[in-house]
Parts: sequence; C-alpha cells; structure tokens
Amino acid sequence: MKENLYIYPITKTSCEMLKKIALPLYLLSIFLLISACQNNEDSTVDLAFENDTGAFEFRSSDKNLVEAFDWANEQAMSYVHDGEDPVGKWYEAALPNRQAFCMRDVAHQLTGANVLGLYEHNANMLYKFASNISESKDWCSYWEINKDDVPAPVDYRNDKEFWYNLPANFDILQAAYNHYLWTGEKQMVEDPVFLNFYEKTLTDYIDRWDLSLDKVYTRKRFMNMVENVDSNDYFHVCRGIPGYDEGQGGRMTMGLDQLVIMAAAFRSAAAIAQISGDNEKFNDYSEQYNAIKTFIDEQWWDEERQSFKTFLMDDGTFKFAENKSVLFYQLTEDSLKWQPTLQDLQQKVREVNIETASHLPEVFFQYGEHEAAYETLLYLCDENTERREYPEVSFSVVGSIATGLMGIRPNVRTNSIMTVSRLSDNDAWVELQNVPVFQNKVNLHHAGLSKSILTNKEGEVFTWNAFFLGRHKTINVDGEPQRVLFGNEISGQKTTGVEVTVQPGQTVVVEVVEEAVSIEQ
Repeated sequence: MKENLYIYPITKTSCEMLKKIALPLYLLSIFLLISACQNNEDSTVDLAFENDTGAFEFRSSDKNLVEAFDWANEQAMSYVHDGEDPVGKWYEAALPNRQAFCMRDVAHQLTGANVLGLYEHNANMLYKFASNISESKDWCSYWEINKDDVPAPVDYRNDKEFWYNLPANFDILQAAYNHYLWTGEKQMVEDPVFLNFYEKTLTDYIDRWDLSLDKVYTRKRFMNMVENVDSNDYFHVCRGIPGYDEGQGGRMTMGLDQLVIMAAAFRSAAAIAQISGDNEKFNDYSEQYNAIKTFIDEQWWDEERQSFKTFLMDDGTFKFAENKSVLFYQLTEDSLKWQPTLQDLQQKVREVNIETASHLPEVFFQYGEHEAAYETLLYLCDENTERREYPEVSFSVVGSIATGLMGIRPNVRTNSIMTVSRLSDNDAWVELQNVPVFQNKVNLHHAGLSKSILTNKEGEVFTWNAFFLGRHKTINVDGEPQRVLFGNEISGQKTTGVEVTVQPGQTVVVEVVEEAVSIEQ
C-alpha cells in the first residue's frame, strides 16, 4: 500500500524563496569542500588505522595484496607451536610435517617470524642451535631439531654421521644479530652460549673445514669422515656440503653462497664486537669481512658471462646458476655486477626452487624492481604454485611485505625505525597495524610514495627515520616543514627523509609537499 503524498503547488512566491535559499547553500557547499581539502591531512589520519582491533593486520587498497598477505599470515601461524612440546616454543622450518626446524630455514624465516611477534620462538630455536655446537661434531651443531628436543633422525645418526650444510653456522650467527636489531634481546649479544658459538664458528669451524680464503681452491670436498666411508650413505657424503645447493653430485668443493654467508657472518660479528667494546675483534672481523667481499668481487665474477660463478667443482672448473645470495646478503655495491645478477633472477622466478623464490620479493624491493617484487609475491601465494605450503614461503611473504614493500628497518642500537614506501602505484595505500618492533607495537600507513603515518601504540619513545624515494626539497611533519636528510637505497636510488621523535601513544604524519627533484639512480 502506497503512502499518501502531498504535492506542494509551485507558485511564483515559492520560486523566489528557493532562489534565496539555493545560493547560500551552494556557497556553503563550496566552502566545506575547500575546507576538507585544506584539512586533508587530518582526514587521512582518520582513514588510516580505522577499525584497529589491536590485532596484527595488513590492509591495502589492493585486494590481491591483502588476499596474499592474509593467506601467508594464516599459513605461517598454522606452523607455530607455543610450548606444548619438549623443545619449547618453536615453529616449523623444514619440510612440512617433519615436526622440526633446521638451521637454514630458521635463519631465513626469522624476519617474518619477528613481524608476526614470534620473538620467544626465534630466541629459543637460535639458542638450541648455538648450545649444541661441539668439537665431537667438528664444530657443527644439529642441522635439524624436532619437537621432542632431539636431532631429527632423518638428518642425524650420531656425532660422526649426519647431514650438514656448512653455511649453516654462519647463517645462524648473522640471523641472531638481526634478531637483536629487531627485538633488542640482549641475549643475542651477551649470553656466553651465543658468544661461544660465534667464536667457535669464526675460528675452529673455519679451520676444521678448510673454509679460509687461502684454502678455497685446494680444499677437498669430503673431510672429517668416518673411517669406513659408504658412498651410498648420505650421512657420510652429505656431512659438510660447502653450500646450500645439494644437487652437484658430491663434486662441489665451494659454493658462492658459502663465501657470501661467511662474509655476512663476519660483518655481523664485527658489529657484535663493537657493542661489547672489543676493538681488537671488531678490527679483525671487519678486515675478514672486507677480504671475503673483495675476493668474491674480484675472483668469482666472470666478465665475459657477466655473472658470478656459482660452484667451484672438484676438477677446478666453475659452474653457473642463479646467484641470489650475493643480493640477498647485500655483498656487492657494484651496479655492473648486481644489475646483470638482478636481471637474471627476474627471468628465473618460475624456474628456481621454491626455497630460492621465497626471498626474491625482498631482493627485488631492495634493488628497485618494485613491480617484479609485487608480481613475485602474488606468484608465491597463488594456489596453483607448487610447494607453496613450504613454511619458508609464507614466513618470507610476511617478511617481504613488512621490510620490502613497507621498508620497515628497525635498529635497536640507535633506537630507530626506518621506513620507505616502495609502492608501484602512487594512488595506492598500504597499512600494517600492531607490528611488534623492539618492545613496542606500531601502526604504519603509506599513502602512495609521498605520505607516511606512524603511531607508537605501545612502548617507549623511539626515533622514526621516515624516507621517500627521490630527491625532495620539502617534507612536512604534522604540517610543518622539517630539515630533510638525504640517503640512498642499496641500488643507489636516491632517497629523502626526516628524523622524528615519536612519543608513546603519538601519531605522526610525514608528507612530501612538492614533486621530486630527481628519482634517478
């Protein structure tokens, strides 16, 4: 049944009244529109972090990116165990369903795990590896530990017969330092168990396995073996693989990644020595880092092929494959070397194994290939991608979005958090809510490439180094221009930023207020 409507008759008088009312209303609407534009900063703050439930969450104008992150977040958390097992708090970092974690995968999943707030899990697993180094295992630890707090039987029989990839000790060392930078957990740089692990790794372990630079071209592939070697027993032939690649039929005597990760470990060890005030070790480790870095740049680069050499074989020849490690661990600043390496990786995203592909988004973001990073993220999360259930995939996706796309880089030593938006679309926006950094929780919102908003939700005061790609003359902090700082990405791309002190509970808006002067590398 229709409602009764009363139609007002249109008269000359009513038309005159409408004219008198319409003009003021029109002018009022224009005024409100101008006011809204002028107060756009405030409206952006209202939009950012809305519906904050206190839970860790990623939001974006890009639905595909949100779906990818949500899948990765849920998948990663499904591998988390909160102390119900004898080993304590841990997460799966090995082949699915092994109920175990291995050294390589923990080192590579650690950043994503910290983004997810798994501080205690990371610390516990790192401690398990550090505490089990021993001379009886030729200064190795346990390659893989299971939920029952014992070496996984699939990789260990006894201290003379077990699987071990030699980059592992070095990877755990640099991962422990990175854990300290993100969380501020002093155990990583003060605990005697960890310090002993670092010391033995950088001395006795290198000596026992002939890993020093003067032994690279003469070392043997098989060392420290049992008396009666069985070439069909992988506990014999895979004890001491000098790289993470396991497909060279026992003929590889040195992998490029072995050298790269060893250099990264010396770089981290030098920083740890600096923290403790040990200048002698700081100088020693810094020299060894630079020596290995120079060795790689000068002796493991093939100018004709425009590629790093990947494997040194037992007949003295080299083989070539993908060389992600040089970029992942940031071991070369020479654009004539990293650019061909980067281009090669872009062409091989769907060819390399899923373990390698997992970290390509982070590499692409760091080296300026943002669109390639985005496409690789979606590929990793696609339900049709084979082995996407491998734990390293989901943890790495979470880590790449936080550190790559959103550019979050904490440094507890300076009590600072650096950010840079690496969005490909200036009209897009991304946001992480309740990210654990140090003992804080922060919200971070990037609106395109020119505005960032950060809230210090929980925890103490810290410094926010808010950077943007390109050279800019003016950056406003909460509407007021501030002195700008200039920097560079690892790729050489120029950046401009400001340094802001963020108090507990404070929200700060930082915005570029003019076009970039230059965004060239």
